Amino acid sequence: GNENSSRVFGQHGFDMQHMHSSMKAQAFTDGGINDPARPATFWSVEVALPLHGLAVNNSVTVPPKPGQFWRINFSRVEWNTKVVNGRYQKDPKCQSCPVPGGPHEDNWVWSPQGVVDMHRPERWGMLQFSESKPNATKPVRNPEWTVRSVAMEIYDAEHAYAGDNSGLFTSDLSQLSKYMVHPELLEGACTQVPAVEVDNGKFFANVSSASGDMFGTVWNDHFLTIHHRD
Repeated sequence: GNENSSRVFGQHGFDMQHMHSSMKAQAFTDGGINDPARPATFWSVEVALPLHGLAVNNSVTVPPKPGQFWRINFSRVEWNTKVVNGRYQKDPKCQSCPVPGGPHEDNWVWSPQGVVDMHRPERWGMLQFSESKPNATKPVRNPEWTVRSVAMEIYDAEHAYAGDNSGLFTSDLSQLSKYMVHPELLEGACTQVPAVEVDNGKFFANVSSASGDMFGTVWNDHFLTIHHRD
């Protein structure tokens, strides 16, 4: 539903520090570390993350069962550098930004997100667990994918609309469609026609699957829930 992190929930949220005692990491490079006099041609890193630590504040099964999947992402910040007086110094020239060469860092992720923002769990990739040999597992489809995707595109569109309209949201789908990447979603292209309500400066949107067996609700604070109908 929402971002489970210490950034949002303080000491009650997930934090890598909770796993520090049981996490293992190792790095290797064929050159020096932070030493321009001994440049490296490659590096590698391996990290072992305890599953019980990743499952903090979650209802997932630990250890996971074959066929189960988690939303997860990994990110690495890459800074362009230059050598000044024998030491590396940041010289930002972003190559992955909308304007290449801009004064920002590059961000590496293991699955495409479409935005430079790691705090979007709805855009993370799927990690499927298996006991089979590599490449021998049939991918499992998330039955909630369509409802979740439509709900979060509405969320993004609402905030884009508010950015152009003094912070106000809208329940007018014809106005909201101008801010949708796929406006046909508001016409029921993949689900039933969504319903959006605005009240006291806040909004929530309901999205029902085409078959009606589930529906999702997303609020203006990014919180998303999925309910399955019997």
